[in-house]
Amino acid sequence: MSLFGEYLRALISTNKINIYALSKSAGIERTVIHKIMTGDRLPTDEYLHKLTEALPLSPEEHQRLMETYNIS
Repeated sequence: MSLFGEYLRALISTNKINIYALSKSAGIERTVIHKIMTGDRLPTDEYLHKLTEALPLSPEEHQRLMETYNIS
């Protein structure tokens, strides 16, 4: 699992959102989100933007998510 995927999984859990709901609100297929969370795939810039828009992130969470993306 990638650092980005681990942090995304934690954010989803913390915000009590399931993958299906995130998929619908972000406009990304559920299987793609699952692959991102397991580290099988990194999100494109477009998917990264959609995920950050769909999740209710604090400025600190947003910054850390972007940092983990850049590391991955």
